[in-house]
Amino acid sequence: MQRDFPLVSIVVPAYNHEDYVVECVESVLAQDYPNIELIVINDGSTDSTGARIEEFLKKNGERFRYVSKSNEGLVKTLNAGIRLSSGKYFCEIASDDILIPGSVRKRVSYMEENLTFDAALADAYIMEGDKRTVKRFFAEKKAKGFNTGQHTLKDLIVKDARVFIAAGIFRKTFLERLGGFDEDFRHFEDLWLRYQLALYAKVGYIDEPVMYYRLHGANVSGRGNSLRNMPEQILALEKLLNNVKDPSLKRLIERKLLKNYLKYLKMLIKDGSKKEEVLKTLDKAGRISPWSLKTLYYRIMAGVKHGLSAAISL
Repeated sequence: MQRDFPLVSIVVPAYNHEDYVVECVESVLAQDYPNIELIVINDGSTDSTGARIEEFLKKNGERFRYVSKSNEGLVKTLNAGIRLSSGKYFCEIASDDILIPGSVRKRVSYMEENLTFDAALADAYIMEGDKRTVKRFFAEKKAKGFNTGQHTLKDLIVKDARVFIAAGIFRKTFLERLGGFDEDFRHFEDLWLRYQLALYAKVGYIDEPVMYYRLHGANVSGRGNSLRNMPEQILALEKLLNNVKDPSLKRLIERKLLKNYLKYLKMLIKDGSKKEEVLKTLDKAGRISPWSLKTLYYRIMAGVKHGLSAAISL
């Protein structure tokens, strides 16, 4: 069994998805691949997610491992899954998404045929609430899935290529070499990992959907530009800047960083509750482009709206 069908560990990080988690688990258990280790981790849900999982276990037997813990965020939850897993391959699926039939077999076959690859990525169908569609994730984004045979780090930076981690499969040894997912991030495991894949990995791309990615109110609002999201987007670019040496790439990253700093400043000034963060972000923007008209504008706005005289004198 192990020789012909290497063990695949699938981790489901579950948080406040009481309406979706059972359907997600069922889609994994229904896979035709015969050697799956399923680990469902309840990350301190405050709704009935935990109760739904426990009820499913009672009715269907111990067909997967269930862990319940206090809320630590997505990244620490995935790292807990890596530590608990014993498979050759590692996949994740959010507790509101669904695997399509044959998803695991397809991904494992690809990796077994490409033994030098550290990971393979794929596409997904869009699910609008409970409605399954044939719309594809990358078609909607108007970009191709990242493949190191065709794309460079620059393609990721300018978004000519994209990474959808949830539709991926990773050799566990590769994730362990990285030290797991970077816990400097709490909410978004993919922001820094996408750049790590370009820097350190050989990645293939399966140009077809392997899952349904569900769009609903909670995840749509959580993934956009927001006060919660922007600091992690910025952090990923700052880490990338420290990991590249090519001058042209550095300039490209700095331009993108400046754009994100200014977006974040606009949000911070409007919010009005994080004055120290405003000063810190103004300082970072000023280091990249001290005489940018937009940077100067936000210095003045911070000084006028929030009485931050330090913003003007920075």
